[in-house]
Amino acid sequence: MFELLPDRPTVRAEPAGAGAAETARGRLLIVNVRGFKRADALYRELRALGWDTTVVDVDETALLRWYARARAFRPSLARWRQRVERVAGRLARTAFAFRYRSRRYGRLIEQSGAKYDLILQGGGMFAPAWPLPTTRYAIFCDCTVKLGEGEILSGVDFASAASAAKWYALEASLYRHAGRVFSASEWVRDSLLRDYGVEPGRAVTVGEGSSLRAPDSALTRHDSRTILYVGYEFQRKGGEVLLAAFEKVAAEIPDAELVIAGPPRVARPLPPRVRLLGRLEPAELSRLYARASLFVMPSLFEPFGQVFLEAMEHALPCVGSDRGAIPEIIVDGRTGLIAPAGDPRALAERIIYLLHRPDTMRLMGERGRARVRERFTWPAVARRIDAGLLELL
Repeated sequence: MFELLPDRPTVRAEPAGAGAAETARGRLLIVNVRGFKRADALYRELRALGWDTTVVDVDETALLRWYARARAFRPSLARWRQRVERVAGRLARTAFAFRYRSRRYGRLIEQSGAKYDLILQGGGMFAPAWPLPTTRYAIFCDCTVKLGEGEILSGVDFASAASAAKWYALEASLYRHAGRVFSASEWVRDSLLRDYGVEPGRAVTVGEGSSLRAPDSALTRHDSRTILYVGYEFQRKGGEVLLAAFEKVAAEIPDAELVIAGPPRVARPLPPRVRLLGRLEPAELSRLYARASLFVMPSLFEPFGQVFLEAMEHALPCVGSDRGAIPEIIVDGRTGLIAPAGDPRALAERIIYLLHRPDTMRLMGERGRARVRERFTWPAVARRIDAGLLELL
């Protein structure tokens, strides 16, 4: 028998630590989607700036999970699993699910007993209460649902046009009533203005920060001809495109090597000189960045691309696609190269060009590290969000 467990929030008040600001900003309740661990660094930085933060971790409700499994049931286990994924994706973006999550999480926040002046919520899949709360709130948004519409690998799939219209009305209401919507990229901010009618002054691009920090003394071997790919969703992040491109690269540069970190397996046989390492711990991943010469991830759909920040932090030049926020991270021709998404030939040409030029890769890597440390750190992101939150008090 399966046991249906009630949803319970995890409430945590993070200590400020050494160097915390003495000037108190206010009481900030952070509604965090469980599993969004990279944002923990942001929350610590906000506390260091003087915010009295309480983090409430919320998860997808058990009712929605079990409803999707029951609705998708098929006698064949393989077919059931396929159906569950599609049904769950559709259910997650329904007006019913939005309101249900919002009411449920609103009650959990109330039960937590947290005292707050402002709410900062991660993502736009629910509201911090339903009806919308009277307390002023802000949203941190790394992607809108509208940006995934029509993208097969985004997971956005509505049962009907009517279902989509109802969802977008609620998502738009959430964003438009927020005191601020902090977007991870200009790509997302443009969607907030164009697709949801958010006032320009309320939508602020703040970026994201690197989850890994490389030692200043770390040396990257730009002459090793090792290409590194890091990505768990292999198809969505262009893994198949990279494998096709690597065959062309290997024909031109026989000693080139491709290292794939993240996926436990891939659907096709691997060509020679391709290594699949699976999931790695952060320390192992950092050592892998240090041993590579070039980082490549040609995503077909990519809301942001954290791994580019990690690679640039390790002074690696990057090759990425022209999708999502990637062109905002990689400065084409200065910190790496941009290739058309889904084009193995164009991707191979850029990889070959760089592998033949270690001095160019070294210079791009140095520029990339400087760019990340100037623009894409969690302290920098926290300062931008801090300025917006102070205007809401």
